[in-house]
Amino acid sequence: MKKNILICLSCKLVPTCGGTERTTLLLAKELHEKHDCNCFLLTLEEGSEHFGCFKKQYEISYSNHTQNDIYDIIRDILADNHIDVCIMQYTMSLPKIISNILRKEKLTVKTIFAHHMQPGWEQTVSYQTVYTKYKNSRSAFSRIRYRSKLCLLPLFISLDLKRTRRLYRNIINNSDIIVLLSKEYIPLFQKIAKKKAAHKFRFIPNALTFNEFFDINHYDDKKKEVIIVSRLDERQKRILIALALWKTIKESPIAAEWTLKIIGDGTKATDIDKYRQHVASNSIPDVTFTGRTNPQPYYEEASIFMMTSKSEGLPMTLNEAHQMGVVPVVFDTFAALKDQVTDGYDGFVIEDNDKESFVSIMLELMSDGRMRLGMAENSIESSKKFQMDRIINRWTELID
Repeated sequence: MKKNILICLSCKLVPTCGGTERTTLLLAKELHEKHDCNCFLLTLEEGSEHFGCFKKQYEISYSNHTQNDIYDIIRDILADNHIDVCIMQYTMSLPKIISNILRKEKLTVKTIFAHHMQPGWEQTVSYQTVYTKYKNSRSAFSRIRYRSKLCLLPLFISLDLKRTRRLYRNIINNSDIIVLLSKEYIPLFQKIAKKKAAHKFRFIPNALTFNEFFDINHYDDKKKEVIIVSRLDERQKRILIALALWKTIKESPIAAEWTLKIIGDGTKATDIDKYRQHVASNSIPDVTFTGRTNPQPYYEEASIFMMTSKSEGLPMTLNEAHQMGVVPVVFDTFAALKDQVTDGYDGFVIEDNDKESFVSIMLELMSDGRMRLGMAENSIESSKKFQMDRIINRWTELID
């Protein structure tokens, strides 16, 4: 029986923006083209690109609609299109809204919430974030404000945890199934929510992006290039740390011929300019920002992949690097990393903030071409466990 599936996304659907967007599009294409499903898209931000795998696309902007408007629009989408399954891609506010609609309107729809980060990412209060804001404050008022917040930090952390717990409990209470990116994340989610509901949890990793694997016979065509493929979001991605590491790396003659390319942009047009200014003002050599573009040609040319994120879910860029034979060096900041990288086999996992070890490993890789080749071969092989055919079968089991 053909299924009508509504996929909800918290942001506009532009695949080059990030992993959640690419995952959403890949999933919809597979369901539409190979499993005879009618897919519909609802985004909570305007400006999506248009794709043939969706029968209809809808956009809601919270700033332009009242709560009643949103209720009515979603109700009509569900009813008019005879939706069988609703997949909510990291749309934290929707489970409760949709649950209320289904109950009041007596509609039967299977609801699946997909969480695309490491559980706990929504907790934004920490000593480091508050201290950084205090340190960077320019006005006396701001310094007093953040100094007071530092004194009351245990209280703010407790309130932040309670807010996140409410979010997670709402998701558990108002979703039929909760999909996480790794088995490692299930106990983390349950611990924050203080609720198990074990029967509701599944884990499905992200699938590979590209249709082909790098041909290792062409490895000699790769250049002495390091790449970062990332949204320019400093809070999560910590690009400034990567740039500081790169500056130290370039002090060694081993790195003389190596360059760094950063592929991606920020939510604002000025974000990339700020990083360019930082590179110039700090005299950081051999750095190029490409902006938002198709990353595949850059993976094909690059030899080493850097990741300095504060946290991730199960980053597609790491799988993409493996698929294209680019050896990753990654800070150990998220539990699912062990699902992707085996330290010393298909990449290197560095203890978070151990900058000395990060630099040392980078220089070792740069100086040893045979090591890079061997790890590139292992990387390509490791990536095959994330092939779309394997991943989509787990989704279709949930949908049926």
